Amino acid sequence: MRDFLANFRIHANAKSSTINHIGRKEHQGIMRRYISKDLNKWILKYSKFICTIRRFYKYIIQGDTDYILKGFIRRTINYGKKK
Repeated sequence: MRDFLANFRIHANAKSSTINHIGRKEHQGIMRRYISKDLNKWILKYSKFICTIRRFYKYIIQGDTDYILKGFIRRTINYGKKK
């Protein structure tokens, strides 16, 4: 899929960066609304892994192997570095 499903702006002047308490409050509201309290950490990690594999497969199918290789190289170079 080559379309955006959602957007989230991350920059130095973002509300969640400058007004931390408001960003934290909004994030907690989103978590309460959309994430079950019964959520198991292992299920979440497993779901993330499955989504990553599925996305990898779809990139291969649509011919975006260069995008995959660039991401792999970037992650290999930046491995262990803090953001």
